[in-house]
Amino acid sequence: LNSKYIKDEDFDKEVIKVTKTLYDPLVEKKGREEGIKEGIKEGVYKVARALLDILDDEMIATKTGLSIEEVGKLRKQQ
Repeated sequence: LNSKYIKDEDFDKEVIKVTKTLYDPLVEKKGREEGIKEGIKEGVYKVARALLDILDDEMIATKTGLSIEEVGKLRKQQ
C-alpha cells in the first residue's frame, strides 16, 4: 500500500524496525538465557526448602550457594 498510494520513504524502514522489535533473535536468546537462570534459581530454592527440616541454615547455604539471609527468609516462609 505504501509504494502504491502513500509513498512515504521512511515507512519501509519503520516497518522493518517494528517487525524486528516483534521478533529479534538476540532478544529471544537473552530471554531464553534469563529463563534458564530463573529456572535454575527456582530449582535451588526448591532444594533448599526440602532441606529446611534436616539441616541448619549455614549448611543449606553452603550446599545450595544461597546466602544465609536467603535461607532465613525461606525458613520464615515455611
